Amino acid sequence: MLAFATVLERLKAENMCPARAHLTRPDWAIDSVLLHPASLHRMRENSVCVQYVSEFMGGSARPDGLYLLICDRKQDLDFRPETGNWAIFPPTVSDHLLGACLHRLHMASQRVDMATLRLSQSLLRKDGPEAIAAIGERVLGNPIFLSDTTTKVLLFSNMEALLGVQDELIQSITTHGFVTAEFFDKYEYPALLASIENSSGAFLCKSRFAAKEDRIIARLTVNDSYYGWIVAFPRFRPFQEGDCEIMDVLAGVLTVELEKKTGDHTFSHREGLLLELMSGHLTNDDEFWTRANYLGWRKSSHYHVVVIGQSPAQIDPSKPRAVLAYKNQLALSFPDIQIIPIRNHLALLLETERVEPILVPLQRFLAGHQLSAAVSSSFQSILQFSEHYEQASGILDIGPRVCPDDMIYSYNTLYLHHYVAAFSKTYPPESCYMPEFLALLRYDAQYHTNYLETLRVYLKHRNAISTAAALHIHRNTMNYRLQKIQEIAGQDLTEGDNLYRLWFSFMLYDLSERGPSDGVL
Repeated sequence: MLAFATVLERLKAENMCPARAHLTRPDWAIDSVLLHPASLHRMRENSVCVQYVSEFMGGSARPDGLYLLICDRKQDLDFRPETGNWAIFPPTVSDHLLGACLHRLHMASQRVDMATLRLSQSLLRKDGPEAIAAIGERVLGNPIFLSDTTTKVLLFSNMEALLGVQDELIQSITTHGFVTAEFFDKYEYPALLASIENSSGAFLCKSRFAAKEDRIIARLTVNDSYYGWIVAFPRFRPFQEGDCEIMDVLAGVLTVELEKKTGDHTFSHREGLLLELMSGHLTNDDEFWTRANYLGWRKSSHYHVVVIGQSPAQIDPSKPRAVLAYKNQLALSFPDIQIIPIRNHLALLLETERVEPILVPLQRFLAGHQLSAAVSSSFQSILQFSEHYEQASGILDIGPRVCPDDMIYSYNTLYLHHYVAAFSKTYPPESCYMPEFLALLRYDAQYHTNYLETLRVYLKHRNAISTAAALHIHRNTMNYRLQKIQEIAGQDLTEGDNLYRLWFSFMLYDLSERGPSDGVL
């Protein structure tokens, strides 16, 4: 029902602001609207009456209700009615526009009330989600569908009604069952997903694209967790006042029904087992495979974990990403691979010793969507899934800093970098760098030279001629630089131990999140 206080707030939103107002019963709901009534015999305590101040003053007994009074003259703004609920409007407010707005709000409120009743009755009848969605379509006058957080559609109220529409996103979900990744950037879909997740109620999503229509979206929270959303599409008629409120009611009713269901509809049973491994709730190998065997899942001799996402260095804060929504697209390309969302990543379980045949098509997918991936080392017990996920996710963070031109990083290649990065987070960098390295760092900072980078290239090639070619300098210049580096560092660059100490400092320097402090330099 539309309360007295809500009426005044809605009128303000329509640029019909009262000059003064007084409400003794702000929560009372209206049930009728009267415009310049000849008499007040129809006026009840839940009625709203629109009058001029002169009409109000000329009347006799005034029943309780809400009186919206328009000034005949400017000085009437100081008039104070002798009744409990009233608002005074300036002479510039049109009585016909005010009355029309009230009628529209009242009709929308009645429509929402009727929809609330019908949807509540569905709970009493213990209707399932499909029946509730069908009622939602009838009260809204347009088809709806429910999606989980990966954009996968879990149910349609009327899929046939959406066939043949010109909206490309609707075409994608009716064809594939989810929004394919090709539309993410085209229609700014990651930003929309962020808006849904952060929304507090149903909202009208206005479109600025020719091939994408407006829609109303309401977030679903099931068992205190973000579950997905419902969408109303304007297939049969334009959206009307009250549609957002009805969508909120529909979301609430669907939430109650979905919370009755056991399990998480977003994940398959196999994916659920992997999530139990990640949470630490499943720690026994025999128990895992007893349950897995019932699902037709057989033990493998080798496993790898691939983590897909964006490293912190790659993330653009101005452009939110929706990595998890790529899950369905990957499932089409790799139907036999278990894929689960963990934090802001997708974790893939590869049940094979050789990963190269899978990485080739995966690289094409990553390149098309500006994503990166990291591959763990091989393991033989499924109980090690969690630790190898952490292993691969750590490499995903390190990879772009060490191999900026790659998009797939291997733990087997970067395992030393992995340990050094963990080491650098534990101890202050200035206590870990070799003195020779710091001496070169200080010299470069003081004299604006670049001996440290020269040494880095030399450590890679271990040969003065190859290093000179890589740096595009003359061999004599290279020899001079090496001699100068040895003087500054006080180390013989032909000694293997010295080179290893410097190499370790370079790795620590590249991977450390905290460089040497100004005091050290």
